[in-house]
Amino acid sequence: PAAAAPPDMARGLAGVVDRFYDMDFDGARAAADALIARRPGHPAGPFYRGVSTYQRWIAEGMSSTDTYRDFEADSRAAEAAANALLASSPAEAHYYLGATLGFRSRANAARKRFFRALPDGAAALKHLKKALALDPSLSDARLGMGMYHYFAARMPAGAKPLAYLLLGEKGDRALGLAELWSVAESSGIARMEARSVLTAILSKGDEADWTAAERLLSELMSRYPHNPVFRLRRAYVCERRGDYDAAVALADPDGRWLSTLHPH
Repeated sequence: PAAAAPPDMARGLAGVVDRFYDMDFDGARAAADALIARRPGHPAGPFYRGVSTYQRWIAEGMSSTDTYRDFEADSRAAEAAANALLASSPAEAHYYLGATLGFRSRANAARKRFFRALPDGAAALKHLKKALALDPSLSDARLGMGMYHYFAARMPAGAKPLAYLLLGEKGDRALGLAELWSVAESSGIARMEARSVLTAILSKGDEADWTAAERLLSELMSRYPHNPVFRLRRAYVCERRGDYDAAVALADPDGRWLSTLHPH
């Protein structure tokens, strides 16, 4: 979820992001609500509250219709606030429109509603391009660009013409990876999401960069000890690297770590 952060909001946004990555959903929502109260009308608050709500929906097994409705309401609020910014701050407005529509596309894809996901994904990419053209310093926007370029290059051959027809741009694996790394190694709000996406890519057999995946996962697991994705993915990477003792330890044989996790 790439999103611009005015200097006075950066600390508050970082607090929201760190909480939802560590599966503290109530804390993340409270931090987002505080941000909305401080900057009413700015899209950052509802956007990140929506991301937090989406993460809760995932943790609940993607089964709660009430939680998903809350995410949709936050998404609509972020989109409306971003549209209201177009006249006064067009680069920031396009940035948040790209982030909001991109995340909505991701949510629809998770629900296998691909015909809803594709138009939002296409619109998101166009907004991110406009944001970068207006303000090249909005480097976090390259997260969405990188995800499109990489995954469009890896999608089944039959789907590639449709993606090109909608977005007017082909996939590019090398460019996508470079864009993701540029965000991951930055100081922007989106760097943790970029690192998370890269660990998913680099821990697959067809990419298989176990060393880089282990380095990223070690940092993410230390920063977010209550997020099972990072620890279990790291256990898998250690196994593939042949470090079986580390893999066994990370798999939590005595259950101590498991007992600290969010009930979902």
